Amino acid sequence: MRNWVNYGVRNYLQHPERQKDFFSLQSADSPAVMQRERHGTLLVDVERKLVLYLRGLWQDSEVLVPYSTAFATLRKPQPYYDSLGMRLPDVLDDLPGARALDRYRATLAHMVGHRRWSTPQIADNWSPFQRLAVEFFEDARIDTLLIQTYPGLRALFLALHPKPAEEAWIQRPPPACAIA
Repeated sequence: MRNWVNYGVRNYLQHPERQKDFFSLQSADSPAVMQRERHGTLLVDVERKLVLYLRGLWQDSEVLVPYSTAFATLRKPQPYYDSLGMRLPDVLDDLPGARALDRYRATLAHMVGHRRWSTPQIADNWSPFQRLAVEFFEDARIDTLLIQTYPGLRALFLALHPKPAEEAWIQRPPPACAIA
């Protein structure tokens, strides 16, 4: 978005009427510049497919609500669902082995799995480690149930699973200050 704004300001600085046309998307080059700067797959472009996916495979008709990932510099927001709908990122990039559309589908399947097979936990007195452990095992349980119900999801979930480095299992010696 910043590049699009900079282009309009820079190229139409001396022509305010053309600048107005550019920023109101009336000029021919305005959508072209915006399209050139775009990356990934936008949720609005695949929303109909995802709604049909939810209805056809999961018999669910929840509203899909996009949230912006443009300003996530410190903490990347995660998809979630609440009483207003299923919150998904407004844009996703393709990954090796998983197209953006498949990533949206995996996310929706995971959320539907939680809605069907999970119960809310009261976690007001859990430590951060306890909460993380429960979330980790619950996510693994949901993904296992999803793969058992729909075996075709296995390849997609494996493609999205992080691949550890080959040498990651090797124990490193403890730092010198920890040796007593």
